[in-house]
Amino acid sequence: MSQRSIDPADYQELPVAVTVMQKHFPANFVISPHVHRRDQLIFAASGTMRVRTDSHSWIVPPRRALYMPGG
Repeated sequence: MSQRSIDPADYQELPVAVTVMQKHFPANFVISPHVHRRDQLIFAASGTMRVRTDSHSWIVPPRRALYMPGG
Protein backbone atom coordinates (compact mmCIF):
# COMPACT_ATOMS: atom_id res chain seq x y z
CA MET A 1 0.00 0.00 0.00
CA SER A 2 1.62 3.23 -1.09
CA GLN A 3 -1.18 5.36 0.35
CA ARG A 4 -2.90 4.79 3.67
CA SER A 5 -6.08 2.80 3.10
CA ILE A 6 -9.16 3.27 5.28
CA ASP A 7 -10.55 -0.12 4.22
CA PRO A 8 -10.12 -2.59 7.12
CA ALA A 9 -9.88 -5.51 4.67
CA ASP A 10 -6.55 -4.12 3.42
CA TYR A 11 -5.01 -4.66 6.87
CA GLN A 12 -6.04 -8.27 7.54
CA GLU A 13 -3.24 -10.09 5.68
CA LEU A 14 -0.23 -7.76 6.08
CA PRO A 15 2.97 -9.65 7.09
CA VAL A 16 3.57 -7.47 10.16
CA ALA A 17 2.58 -7.83 13.81
CA VAL A 18 0.99 -4.39 14.22
CA THR A 19 -0.75 -2.01 11.81
CA VAL A 20 -2.48 1.31 12.40
CA MET A 21 -5.56 2.74 10.71
CA GLN A 22 -7.11 6.05 11.67
CA LYS A 23 -10.76 6.84 10.96
CA HIS A 24 -13.07 9.65 11.98
CA PHE A 25 -16.79 9.05 12.45
CA PRO A 26 -19.61 11.58 12.85
CA ALA A 27 -21.80 11.53 15.95
CA ASN A 28 -24.29 8.62 16.07
CA PHE A 29 -22.50 6.78 13.25
CA VAL A 30 -23.30 3.04 13.19
CA ILE A 31 -21.08 0.34 11.69
CA SER A 32 -22.84 -2.85 10.60
CA PRO A 33 -21.91 -6.05 12.47
CA HIS A 34 -18.72 -7.58 11.07
CA VAL A 35 -15.73 -9.81 11.89
CA HIS A 36 -11.97 -9.14 11.81
CA ARG A 37 -9.39 -11.91 11.50
CA ARG A 38 -6.82 -9.82 13.41
CA ASP A 39 -7.07 -8.48 16.95
CA GLN A 40 -7.97 -4.80 17.28
CA LEU A 41 -7.25 -2.05 19.75
CA ILE A 42 -10.12 0.40 19.31
CA PHE A 43 -9.13 3.87 20.57
CA ALA A 44 -11.49 6.81 21.05
CA ALA A 45 -9.29 9.88 20.49
CA SER A 46 -12.28 12.11 21.24
CA GLY A 47 -15.96 11.55 21.82
CA THR A 48 -17.42 8.36 23.24
CA MET A 49 -17.98 5.06 21.43
CA ARG A 50 -20.35 2.23 22.18
CA VAL A 51 -19.02 -1.13 21.00
CA ARG A 52 -21.36 -4.12 20.92
CA THR A 53 -20.98 -7.81 20.18
CA ASP A 54 -23.58 -10.58 20.29
CA SER A 55 -22.95 -11.05 24.01
CA HIS A 56 -21.41 -7.82 25.39
CA SER A 57 -21.53 -4.04 25.18
CA TRP A 58 -18.85 -1.52 26.17
CA ILE A 59 -18.65 2.25 26.44
CA VAL A 60 -15.24 3.60 25.36
CA PRO A 61 -14.73 7.11 26.77
CA PRO A 62 -12.41 9.70 25.21
CA ARG A 63 -8.69 8.83 25.31
CA ARG A 64 -9.41 5.22 26.27
CA ALA A 65 -9.23 1.98 24.30
CA LEU A 66 -10.90 -1.41 24.04
CA TYR A 67 -9.03 -4.60 23.08
CA MET A 68 -11.09 -6.80 20.75
CA PRO A 69 -9.72 -10.27 19.93
CA GLY A 70 -9.89 -11.33 16.29
CA GLY A 71 -12.51 -13.75 15.07
